[in-house]
Amino acid sequence: MEFKIKNLKEKQIKEAIRFHNKYLGKHDIVNEKEIKKRIKTNNGIFLIAEDKKTHKIIGIKFGYFEGKECVGRGVAILSNWRRKGVGKSLIKEFEKRLKINKKIKKYVFGSATDTGIPFHISMGYKPIALIQFKNKNFR
Repeated sequence: MEFKIKNLKEKQIKEAIRFHNKYLGKHDIVNEKEIKKRIKTNNGIFLIAEDKKTHKIIGIKFGYFEGKECVGRGVAILSNWRRKGVGKSLIKEFEKRLKINKKIKKYVFGSATDTGIPFHISMGYKPIALIQFKNKNFR
């Protein structure tokens, strides 16, 4: 099973949004119009992991630039591709691109899943606040 990390292309936006909504939940700010605008203005980082064989999206990592901050908008990996280095590869490439962008001074994110925070901790991130809800609709 081989994969590659790529920039999200305009023709893949709808597929990436479906992927996002399925694995991370639907959010108003993750929509086709917003992502197209941000890609065109270079106002975010939009990465996909793609199966080399099928060319299907197997993972995503999005971040929106808001002034001097980059706000994480999700990282998700298909379950059968987890623990194969896809998530780590997405995060490493994301971090490289953050460093290149000199206007971004801070990266912030939250997690809507039970696995998001432990995954980021395993990547060396340190949480500054942890808020948990039993009701997943509040995440």
